[in-house]
Amino acid sequence: MFWPYAGPKGNPSFSYKHMNCGLTVVYIMSIIAKRCGVTFAPPSIILVYENEDTSKIRKRIIPVRNFSKYSDCSRAAERLKHHSRHGLYLKSVPLAQLERLHTVLRDHLCGLTVEESLAAQRGPGPQEEDLNKLSDDELNLRKAKMDVLFEQNRRHKDDPTFVYDLEVEFPENSVRETCSWDEDLSDEF
Repeated sequence: MFWPYAGPKGNPSFSYKHMNCGLTVVYIMSIIAKRCGVTFAPPSIILVYENEDTSKIRKRIIPVRNFSKYSDCSRAAERLKHHSRHGLYLKSVPLAQLERLHTVLRDHLCGLTVEESLAAQRGPGPQEEDLNKLSDDELNLRKAKMDVLFEQNRRHKDDPTFVYDLEVEFPENSVRETCSWDEDLSDEF
């Protein structure tokens, strides 16, 4: 005979102990994060998640405690991700996203709006930035971000959407981009 063992409040894992042999079986719910956001009063992280076992969508409000405008966002995000009560819910949320949410909270405490905070996090666009003027460390960081984006968009042979020798025809009435160097070379040959 099995009887439920009550764990800490809010813990999404369930333990069952067998009365005769003392065997404990732990069942952990599978949680998929759907959306993440912040509220400013009180400072909290809002997580909308789906329980894979029951297919129910739920909302969890995670308070951000002991956080000020001088706090380190990466340490606060890491501490929250490894928290004993909220860690299981935040397992499918990337640490970088939690850092961005903490940065929005910190910028709000400094007096910035959400739009200003997000614009500051994005930085200049790839067309506006001169990579030749960056230091080696910053350049390596940008290259690492580019590599991550490349791997996300890359198609492998094993992917179901992979097509070998893909040919794309563009319509004749589409706008063609022209460059000044295209026109200069035509006269020289």
